Amino acid sequence: MPVRPLNPALPGERTSFVGRGPELTELRRLLGRHRLVTVTGPGGVGKSRLALRAAAKAQRTYPGGVHAVELGELHDPDLLVPTVAAALDSRPRDGASAMEALSEHLASRLLLVLDNCEHLVAACAHLADELMGRCPDLRLAVTSRESLRIPGEATYLVKPFDVAQEHAPGRAADRDAMMLFLDRAQSVRSDFELTDGNRAAVWEICRRLEGMPLPIELAAIRTRALSPAEILAHLATATATGAGTGTGTNTRILRQDGRGVTTVRQSSPQACAGWSYELCTGPERQLWARLSVFAGGFDLDAAAGVGGDGLAEPPLDLVFTLVDKSVLTFEPGPERGRLRLPEMYREYGQDRLAEQGETEALRRRHRDWFSAVVSQARDEGAGAGWSRWLSRLRRDHANLDRALGYCAAAGDGDAGLELASSLHRYWVADGRFAEGQRWLTTFVDQTEGEGPGCLQALHTAGWLAAMRGDITSAERLRLDAARLSAREGKSGGEALITQLDGLGALYSGRPGAIEALTLALAQFRRDGELDHLQETLSLLMLAVAFGADSGDAEDYHREWTTIAAALDEPRLRSYADWAYSIATWKAGDARCAREIARAALADGRGSLDRLGIVLLLEAVAWFESSLDEHATAALLFGAADSLWERMGTSTTALPGLFRCRQRAEATARRSLGRRAFETAWARGAVLELEEACAHAVSGRSPIVAVPAVTSGGAPTVTAPLTARERQVADLLARGLSNREIADTLKVSPRTAEAHVQQILNKLGLPTRARVAAWLAEHRL
Repeated sequence: MPVRPLNPALPGERTSFVGRGPELTELRRLLGRHRLVTVTGPGGVGKSRLALRAAAKAQRTYPGGVHAVELGELHDPDLLVPTVAAALDSRPRDGASAMEALSEHLASRLLLVLDNCEHLVAACAHLADELMGRCPDLRLAVTSRESLRIPGEATYLVKPFDVAQEHAPGRAADRDAMMLFLDRAQSVRSDFELTDGNRAAVWEICRRLEGMPLPIELAAIRTRALSPAEILAHLATATATGAGTGTGTNTRILRQDGRGVTTVRQSSPQACAGWSYELCTGPERQLWARLSVFAGGFDLDAAAGVGGDGLAEPPLDLVFTLVDKSVLTFEPGPERGRLRLPEMYREYGQDRLAEQGETEALRRRHRDWFSAVVSQARDEGAGAGWSRWLSRLRRDHANLDRALGYCAAAGDGDAGLELASSLHRYWVADGRFAEGQRWLTTFVDQTEGEGPGCLQALHTAGWLAAMRGDITSAERLRLDAARLSAREGKSGGEALITQLDGLGALYSGRPGAIEALTLALAQFRRDGELDHLQETLSLLMLAVAFGADSGDAEDYHREWTTIAAALDEPRLRSYADWAYSIATWKAGDARCAREIARAALADGRGSLDRLGIVLLLEAVAWFESSLDEHATAALLFGAADSLWERMGTSTTALPGLFRCRQRAEATARRSLGRRAFETAWARGAVLELEEACAHAVSGRSPIVAVPAVTSGGAPTVTAPLTARERQVADLLARGLSNREIADTLKVSPRTAEAHVQQILNKLGLPTRARVAAWLAEHRL
């Protein structure tokens, strides 16, 4: 028989049920409110396990019982009613039809689960509609990759386990995915444990598999013969169809090789995706394959622009059906939603695209689409519109990286150079200095310095190298640009080289910065190069601020703000005010400097990028220290350091800034004392960006809550641990040193130390050793 009879009892679970607490609660709530609930989601996400577990938990609610029928192996829709009737032991009386007998059998209040209905969706929709009309007390739960789309249906979308994009041990949201891996690994290797040595690899496996339960389970059983690091290495091996940036996942190592595996579609990610592929129409399959060229998410316009040409049906209609069939996932956004192919569907689509001979054409079309997006961002991103474009570029970062990777792999240095150069504002604004420098130099090398944009690319790469403190590379790039400019004799090239010379002098601390920058400024004024003009003004303001005479700073500031107003660039005005605030402070007026910086931060919050925000946070901290507001200064130092760390640079890149930081921090440390300073710094390091900006603008001093201690000596926690603090506490409880915590979390030792101190302060614990006991007592 093609089904398993599950009446009167539901089947016993062969493996343990991991996680899904909130999902169970929500599904049971829906079952209580609606007569028909369809549990949808992509293959391998755990729809059947969740629905059957929810049904088992709800058995007492239904006097007639809970019954389930597995339909995955039934292929003839005409046999659906007889099959369900047989599974429920419903026999028609003389002259009665199978539907009449089944309806009579289901007349009492009971819950019927129809499992795996996507290949019989029309027949199941008809059956559900008939039964709901004939049996008013019946409740139905259906699992299917596609909803039934009949009146009265409520749908519940099962999502993969949440896995963070950055490794953070102990993070609650990662726990279910990693516990699933652990449980299934222990089924084939009883001695397997999560350790400090393999935890990061297991997390990365779960992240690469996007939290999908089936692939995670299949990866876990490979621990029979492979370590997690070896499994990860196989997953990270680029496939022929996924070549480019290496961001794809090769899931071919994942397959169920046990005896008695009856559900072929669950035997591997490829088989699971293939089952869904077979249920799609020809045009749906074609669009699925084409959309596999995207990395990460994409919007509807991109789907139509890249994959919609020459389809038999409108791309919009096909997208709707692919979403309904759980092939595409949809994530709503503030302005526009994002579509996404789960990784195993993406890999399957890439194989089909290669079979159709369309890979090269679609990769090129993908590159061209995002090149157009970047060009539009460059042309329209001036003024207040830059913030919106910056958010869009961040969302599409994986696709930008893939487009750049295609240019590099295809040897198309000219197209790659144009794309990478058009992203120069993005590289700077988002703190992606090393990444931007790498792509720019890659394409300059590919074009052998012959491309039309090579001089500008070398100039931008030199800026990025200097901003990350790599003065050696910055000087090498300046010399390369000088040789190229001399060889080609291009107009304007001399000014760019002179500006780079002044930049290098300013960032290395050698003399000559003001002279070189003043010369470059005159050349840019002559040529009307407003972008390079405002860059040079920013450098000159810093140079004069750190020099002996800051008298010209006001004139430079006035010229810069005039340019910002002409360009309708509030972001540039904020940068100008930042530099001017430092010059004002160096001239001896810390209070006025603080007001200038606060106003810049308040006015520019909607338009400022990460670099602008961190520079202003840093500067306000210096000014607060000069005004004896040392607690606020320490908190802002912590907030700035956290952001600097995420950007991969710090004030050490610019000696003048670094000396100011050192003096201001030393003053705050002496005034507050080591423990008070570190406590305030730690508070700042874990603030959200908006909170840090609010502290800087308002000048509110941090109030460090010291837990009260009960008569029994146990601390009463007055402030809950943040997510990051819980991660650190978990590592503390396992005996890791500050250095080991820093290495595990990929943060600086000082950041790790600050987190530890903050945890001890919050919990009111005198020593690190007490943390493990506290966690056990509070079940964290």
